[in-house]
Amino acid sequence: MPFFVFLFLVLVSVSPNLTFSIVADHATPTRKLGSSSSSSSLCPLDIDGFRKIIHESNLRLVFLDVQTECHYMFQAIRLLHSQYLQTTGYFFPPPAASDACWVAYEGLVDELLPGFRVRSTCGFKDSLMWESCLNITTRSQFEKLISQSDLQKIWSSCNQSLSNSSFCSSCLDSLSTVSESYFRGVNDGNASDCTGYPSIYAAAVANPYGPTNFDTAKCLFSIDLFPTHKKKKKHVVFRAVVTGSVCGFIGAIGVVWIFWRRHRKMKKKNMVENEMGFTPKRDFIGGNTKLFKLTFQEIKKSTNNFSRENIIGMGGYGNVYRGILPDGSEVAFKRFKNCSVAADKTFAHEVEVIASIRHVNLVALRGYCTETVPLEGHQRIIVCDLVHNRSLYDHLFGSGAEKKKLSWPTRQKIALVIEFKGVNTLLLTDWAWSLVKQGKVLDIIDGGMPELGLQDEMEKYVLAALVSAHPIVQARPTMDQIVKILEANFPVPPIPDRPFSLLESIADTEQSIGFNNLNYFPSPEPFICNSDHPILDQYGNGRRLK
Repeated sequence: MPFFVFLFLVLVSVSPNLTFSIVADHATPTRKLGSSSSSSSLCPLDIDGFRKIIHESNLRLVFLDVQTECHYMFQAIRLLHSQYLQTTGYFFPPPAASDACWVAYEGLVDELLPGFRVRSTCGFKDSLMWESCLNITTRSQFEKLISQSDLQKIWSSCNQSLSNSSFCSSCLDSLSTVSESYFRGVNDGNASDCTGYPSIYAAAVANPYGPTNFDTAKCLFSIDLFPTHKKKKKHVVFRAVVTGSVCGFIGAIGVVWIFWRRHRKMKKKNMVENEMGFTPKRDFIGGNTKLFKLTFQEIKKSTNNFSRENIIGMGGYGNVYRGILPDGSEVAFKRFKNCSVAADKTFAHEVEVIASIRHVNLVALRGYCTETVPLEGHQRIIVCDLVHNRSLYDHLFGSGAEKKKLSWPTRQKIALVIEFKGVNTLLLTDWAWSLVKQGKVLDIIDGGMPELGLQDEMEKYVLAALVSAHPIVQARPTMDQIVKILEANFPVPPIPDRPFSLLESIADTEQSIGFNNLNYFPSPEPFICNSDHPILDQYGNGRRLK
């Protein structure tokens, strides 16, 4: 960087946090700077601020030819004018301060480069410091001269950091257009600076960082202000980028290696499974029965990533999801919980056996999935045909669209073939028993059930259900006895009171209940049934049960 360039850079830099650094072939002697002169105090340009920056910087300069140095000094004067415009709204200091500014400016140059006279060496006239062009002295006068469209171009292209070369070129193009359109042919040489108006205005007004900003000064005034701390920062950033790139590259190689190992391991596992007979797709017993194996990603896509909206069942072993296969068929996916790879072979064998069975009361098994998924663990899923009529639970206890009223004949058929879980049935027996004790047997029956059966028949089913769910196991009839009660019109045995004494012997219990002889069913004591249940309107309120 030229010596004069550096000098002007220092002069231009008003901000105390900026320092200038120039690589030099030889070091200039360090001078002890005195206090501000009287000329500096009379000049509105902040020469003392530049002197302070030079004093704190300890800079070294490289002297180039006179023409180059004079060019940089001329640009530095423009930068000083831009700073003055930014703080006062005027392009130039008043004429009365011209001599003081020149004396202060040349004095600072002489401190750094003894014997160099700026005005005499470069041919600058005294009026260059203060004389205006086209009588434009203020910001408002400049903005009145320039059209709104051209001003808008300056603002849009220069109102940003000019560190990027494309941004800088865009800003310079708009300034060149304004200079050619409004100041061409009116330049007074070294007496005034007409062509410098656009750059001075853009740096002071349009650019948000100001004329002393490193990137702004370099772009608009060709002055390369290079702060020492910015150098260090660039070195730190460079080291950080290099270190981060190396670490990222090594990390990427590690990730690729891990995935390659995992892929190789899975490929080897699939080969072993194929050798043992576990193929992704194969035929089973029954020529038309095919069991296929799906991937976890295919199932996620079919269930919309296991959306809660697609859940159609929940249980202790996992959830059931509704899904659509690529062929458009609707299926149900049973996703099991807490699975491990160890039991996959047994699971696959059981799936094969179930898929080979065909029964009217069994849902057809379509396929399955066993796969270990990152972050989600080992997955085990079976695929079945979707039953649109839903479950018995939905019909009995569902709400809204899920609940459909089952008629009494339908419930009769279901009761004769279904297997109830004791844990679910016993939950309601206390409530039902309290109604029976009050003589309100028919209150137990669903009031919204269509096609009610005969009252005697319905009461028999209620009492049979109660005695079958009795807390004392010995009080419950056998399945053979229940069939005779429901189908052969055998009477319901008497129901022991609850709770039943656990101290009685099993023989006494069986004798009191009368279950020792399958063909003998003692008649229960008659009791009166009084109820306000809605269905009693069909039979009359209150009757004697026999």
